[in-house]
Amino acid sequence: MTARRLFWLSLGGFFMIIGGWALATPLMAATDEPAHAVKAAAVVRLDIMPDPVGRNGLGTAMVPALFAQAALQYPCVAFHPNESAQCQPGFSGDVQSLVPAVTSVSQANPLYYAVAGIPTLLPVGTATLYLMRLITALAVAALAALTVRTLAETTDARWPVVGAVLAMTPMAVFLGSTINPLGVEVMAAALLWVTLLALVRDPHPDLNSRRLLRFTIATVLLVNTDGLGPLLLLMILGTALLAGPGRQAVMVLTDRRSWPYLVVCAAASLLAVAWILLSSTRSYGSLDVPPTTGVLTTTLGLTSRYLTSMLGVFGWQDTEMPGWSYLALAAVVGTLLMVMFAVAKVRDRLVIVLLGGMVVALPVAVHAVQAAREGFFWQGAFALPLAVGVPVLAGFALRDSPGLLAPTDRNLLRLTLLVVAGVQFVAFASNLHRYVNGASGAWRELSRFSWLPPLHPYLLVAVVGAVWLAVGALWLRVPDARAADVWVRPEPDTDAVAIPLGMEAVQVDLKGESGVEGDGAVVDEPGLAPAEVAADQDSSAVSPTTTTVAGGPTKI
Repeated sequence: MTARRLFWLSLGGFFMIIGGWALATPLMAATDEPAHAVKAAAVVRLDIMPDPVGRNGLGTAMVPALFAQAALQYPCVAFHPNESAQCQPGFSGDVQSLVPAVTSVSQANPLYYAVAGIPTLLPVGTATLYLMRLITALAVAALAALTVRTLAETTDARWPVVGAVLAMTPMAVFLGSTINPLGVEVMAAALLWVTLLALVRDPHPDLNSRRLLRFTIATVLLVNTDGLGPLLLLMILGTALLAGPGRQAVMVLTDRRSWPYLVVCAAASLLAVAWILLSSTRSYGSLDVPPTTGVLTTTLGLTSRYLTSMLGVFGWQDTEMPGWSYLALAAVVGTLLMVMFAVAKVRDRLVIVLLGGMVVALPVAVHAVQAAREGFFWQGAFALPLAVGVPVLAGFALRDSPGLLAPTDRNLLRLTLLVVAGVQFVAFASNLHRYVNGASGAWRELSRFSWLPPLHPYLLVAVVGAVWLAVGALWLRVPDARAADVWVRPEPDTDAVAIPLGMEAVQVDLKGESGVEGDGAVVDEPGLAPAEVAADQDSSAVSPTTTTVAGGPTKI
C-alpha cells in the first residue's frame, strides 16, 4: 500500500471517528465551547476582538441570538455527571437576529475562528453548531492523516509508529470534535514533532520538499491557535534539534530550497507574536492569588490531575474514563519509556528527561506569570502539544538505538494498537453513556429521560467501534508502506563503471584493464549479452556487474 493511499484512507477513518464524537457530545457540553462559538460568529462578521467587559479576557460581540442562547445549554450538565443531557433547555424564538453575547476568549487569535465560523453566515440553527464541530473534525483528521503519511515515508518506521499511536490519546480525539482551537493545535503539534524528527533523523532529499511543506502547515497552525503557540514552537524546535544530528539540521537550514518554507514560518510566527502583544495591551483587571510560593505548590499539587487530563477527561473536565483505562495507557507508555531508557543512546535519554521536565514545569511558569490576572486556569490539555512529543521521540530513539532490532514480528505494534483502540472505544462509549443516561444510569435502557444524539446511540457505538478496527489495521500497514512516487537512488558501484547493454566490453576495472587479469575483470566474449557473460563466470572471481537500464544504474 502506498503512502498516498494510506493518507486518504486515514483521513476518512479519522474523520468518521472524530465526527462520531462531535455527534455523541451534546452541544456546548465541552469546556468553553459557548465562548469559542461566540468568538467564531464574531470573527466572520469582522469583529475580531470583541469589546472587553470585566476581567479575565471577557468581551462582548453582536452575534445571532443562537449563540447567546448557547451559554444557557451547559449549566444543567456541566459538573453534574449523573445528570442526563435531556435537561438542556434547547434553542427557541428568533435565533437569527443579532444580539450582544459574552465570550471569555475575546483576545484569542482569529485564524481558527475565521474558518470555524463560516457556517454561521448561513441561516443559523442547531445544525450550524454541528457543522462548526465537523469543520474542526475535518481539519484535525487531515493533520492526523498527514502524520500517518509522514511516518509511512520514514525508513524503518515501526518504533515511531508505536510512539505516534500512543500520542493520539482519547483527549486529543475529543478536543478535535468540539468548537475549540485546541484540537487543531494538538494535532498540528503531533505533525510537527513527526516531521521535524523525520527531517533531522531520517534524511531523504527526495522527501524534503513535502516534509517542509507539512512542517510549514503545522507551524502556522500551532503558533496561531493559542497564545502559548510561539513558546510551544520554540520548545518543540529546541527539543527536536537536540535530539537529531546537528549536521543534518544545518544541511536543511542552508539548503536554499528550504528558505521559502522557513520564511513563511517566520512570518506566521511574527504575526502571532504581534497579535499577542496587541491583545495583551487591553487591561482586564486582576485577581487575588497566593504569592509565588503558593502558586508553585498549588500548581505542582495539581500535576497528577493535569496528566490524567492529557489522557482523557471530557466534557467540562467532569467526565472521566473507567479507572483501568488510565492504567492501561500508562502501562503501555511506561513500557515504551523503560525500554527506551534501557537501550537508547545517552543523548536521547537526556532529551526525553528534559522534555518531561518541561511538560511539568510549563503550567508552573504560566501560572507564575498570569495567575494574578486569570487565576488557576490551567488544564492538562494545554500541555498536550508538548507532551505528545514524549512517545514520538521515544519511538525514534528506539529505532536508532544501537543493537536493538525493530520488532519484525509486529507483536509490540499489535499490542499497542489493541490497547489504544480498546481504550479509545471505551472512552467514546462511556462518554456517550454519561450524557444519554447519566454516569450512574443504565447502560442498555433508554427512557423519556434519556438524551438522544442526532444518530441513535447504538448506531454511533457500532460505527465508531468498527472504524477504530479499520484504522488499527491501517496503522499496521504504515511501516510497510512506500512512497511510490519517490525514486530511491541505489548506492553507486565503486568497482565498476556503467556500460550500456549490448556492448561487448562488459566491465572495465578502475585501472582501465580488461580480460581475465585481476579480481574485477571479465573476459570479453563477442555475441554474448553482458548478463550472460556474468553468468558464465565463476562467482568467486567476478564482482557484481553494473549495467544501464531504464530509470538509472542497477546492480545485477
